[in-house]
Amino acid sequence: RIIRKAFSTENYKVTRAYLYGWYRSDESRLTAAAQDTLFNRWQLMGTGMSRDVDQYINKILPDRTTHTLTIFYNGEQMLDHEVQLAYELATSIGKVPLNDKNSLAAKILLTNKNPHVQIQTLRSLDGNIEKDNDLYQYIEDEMLSDERLADAVWLQAVAAMQQINGQIVDNHQDRLATIPDENPYLWPEVLGIYQQDESVQDYLQRIGDLISEGESLPAMYALQSLASMVQNDVDIVKKYRQQIRNIVFGALDLGDRGVTYMATSLLENESLFGSQDFDRINGSLSAFSLPGDIEVYQNFGTLYKERFEEQSKSVIDSLASKSYVPLNRSLADAGWDVEVPEESKADFRLPDWDRLWELGPKPTLLLETDKGRIHIEMNTLSAPATVAMID
Repeated sequence: RIIRKAFSTENYKVTRAYLYGWYRSDESRLTAAAQDTLFNRWQLMGTGMSRDVDQYINKILPDRTTHTLTIFYNGEQMLDHEVQLAYELATSIGKVPLNDKNSLAAKILLTNKNPHVQIQTLRSLDGNIEKDNDLYQYIEDEMLSDERLADAVWLQAVAAMQQINGQIVDNHQDRLATIPDENPYLWPEVLGIYQQDESVQDYLQRIGDLISEGESLPAMYALQSLASMVQNDVDIVKKYRQQIRNIVFGALDLGDRGVTYMATSLLENESLFGSQDFDRINGSLSAFSLPGDIEVYQNFGTLYKERFEEQSKSVIDSLASKSYVPLNRSLADAGWDVEVPEESKADFRLPDWDRLWELGPKPTLLLETDKGRIHIEMNTLSAPATVAMID
């Protein structure tokens, strides 16, 4: 009944509204008969009549529509522009058998101009590619050798291929090593590839070396990767306990706010750290101060309550005595018996009107990025306080 109503109107926004529940939830709740009805009604409506409806139908019926919609929109030269639909189709690739038709659809999506679509297609193919088939050859010959391919896409291609070809990482070591230097935010993807390729011993050595270089962002990502390893494999802790401890203590010695913050998830592990380590852990706080490093103190307040309650009581009392409201509130939320002073009423700081007059009614904010400059036009009359704050 709902399906009939959905397709009894030419207002495709209404059609989409009727289908929304199945689109957002488990489409398997539809019976086989209902799926047949939905598919037939959609065919009668016509492919390409509504991109949104086509996207919903693909999510609900991926087996029947992924190849058809990919071929249609690619033929209409619309797939590069309909990013949401293309991304949905890329996701559906992971839900359908990779027969000749769906493999062709996957190959088309791998050529999409949007890197997010390419990455999602590669994720959907991960674990489903067979060595020396057309998709394998395309990824190896066309994508991995393409120096213009976006780094994030290239890394996902390596990750998808390394399970099939153990030499992939060695063959592309030069580019793999340079990517995080140019874009440090891709460290998680790079580390994920190394983790799959190297022995635990070698990978832990890599993590330790990366942290010892002292750069904040790579060290944070290294600790994040290490924490994930420890959480997912308890045997690693048993076999490499001392090496992991040394890595974490080395990270704390950096005295970096973000690195110390990331280390707390490892410090919570009872198999790695015990009461005898409290003094050394607590000593790392000497590198920080309030209010600038409040996140570290808040995080350690929770850590101390869970792991070192008796040993850390004097430390917590000392911190609470500073009567810094945000910290005391956080300590109280963590379970500590501390007094939270009343927060003084914030005074509204008036903009510097003379400075705003100098800026004029529509000043331009210039942002310098790796891809060029971004010009943002602001409106002094509509948002004087915001413009003054940015200035």
